[in-house]
Amino acid sequence: MHAGPLRQQFFGLRIVDACPGFGDLAFAPARLADDLQHLPNRHVLAIFHFQFSGEHEARIGRVAAHMSPSANLVDNGGHDPAVQHAGVALKMVWRDVLRFDHAGLGFIDVQVQTNGVFHPANEAMSRIWLFYFWHNPDYTRRMSSPRVFVTRPIPDAGMNFLKEAFPDSERLEVWLQDAPPTREQLLQYVVGAEGLLCLLTERVDEELLDAVGPSLKVVSSMSVGVDHIDLVEATRRGIPVGHTPGVLTDATADQAFALLLSAARRIPEAERFVRAGKWVTWSPSLLLGADLVGRTLGIVGFGRIGQAVAKRAQGFDMRVIYHDRSSEPAYGARSVDLDTLLNESDFISMHVPLTQSTRHMVDADFLSRMKPGAVLVNTSRGGVVDQDALYVALKSKRIFAAALDVTDPEPLPADSPLLELENCIVVPHLGSASKWTRDQMSLLAAQNLVAGLKGDRLPYCANPGVYSTE
Repeated sequence: MHAGPLRQQFFGLRIVDACPGFGDLAFAPARLADDLQHLPNRHVLAIFHFQFSGEHEARIGRVAAHMSPSANLVDNGGHDPAVQHAGVALKMVWRDVLRFDHAGLGFIDVQVQTNGVFHPANEAMSRIWLFYFWHNPDYTRRMSSPRVFVTRPIPDAGMNFLKEAFPDSERLEVWLQDAPPTREQLLQYVVGAEGLLCLLTERVDEELLDAVGPSLKVVSSMSVGVDHIDLVEATRRGIPVGHTPGVLTDATADQAFALLLSAARRIPEAERFVRAGKWVTWSPSLLLGADLVGRTLGIVGFGRIGQAVAKRAQGFDMRVIYHDRSSEPAYGARSVDLDTLLNESDFISMHVPLTQSTRHMVDADFLSRMKPGAVLVNTSRGGVVDQDALYVALKSKRIFAAALDVTDPEPLPADSPLLELENCIVVPHLGSASKWTRDQMSLLAAQNLVAGLKGDRLPYCANPGVYSTE
């Protein structure tokens, strides 16, 4: 986290001896009221340094409060002991900080609106130091701005929107490394956040929501699919989840068709052939591929992207059939059952969300029912395909080729047997990877985030049922 400028004036230090737990500590502010009430202004910052007995290491805790008769911050544990002393209603917000600063002064940019407490079970705190300061009202206004954590740099369109929405850059925290944060890092950095903007690489589940604490108002994912987020748990907690549908339809459909063409005409294999110095002459039987014109394309999942793929297939005079019980025919495509699609399709393109019913939908049985010599394309989610079964089908030439934009896991390990096969194309999840599309996705994600922080309805909400619980 970024430390704010040390513009505060040090006012005092009090030591609170052996405290058996946070229950007693909740009333410690009453013992400070005499000191606090005569400050030139009552915008007060206190930094709590907890020393635990036993083997627990010292931690820094921190708290901010606006000392006024109408103070409305939340206390630890939800007990809300509004201590009345010298006419000052004093409530404090406790928060454990997972980094240690020896001087106790590096955390001036404190967090508010959270009641998460570091509370070792059955352990007594042997000593507590309270450093407190007074400072100008402008700084307190900066404290009131929401803390937002962004799990990776996003394209400029979205980032610029966030910077405009949060001019206090110290409250907008962005993980700047190319690799995503590890699970442990993520669980540490999200603590106390009011807004979380994530990618599909971050698993947002009960554990993470617990780690953030009750401060969290909104989760916004820069993705269409939200299988990495526990929507049921988010909804139960009243947290709206944003996603970015619509804007990536054409880019993903383009990618699916590019992969279909590449696999059919063996383009990556041919390119490697040339680079390896194997091209010595033209040959009538060299790297023969599959034709598209007049062939049958089967689309599994006929939503926006599936329909956009069907539209592109019209330009190749392909016959298009699809399997999706909830979609109406479009672009000349005809609805069929899955058995018919597998038996008749020369090319199969997967466009289903990842759910319990679609995980490993493309398994050994699915592949065995495909038309011999068919091509499989997957731009949906990696978990839709059983990759072990796919390897067997490709290795045995049961099907002609496969092209995968998504894998499970991502990234695909470098020693995956799929990468040994010439008839398997694997690219690093590039379905939406055009500049305009990623800009629009980042902008929608940022707009969802800001709307949630303001308490407004998200423009694109993946769990709209969260609003029916209000």
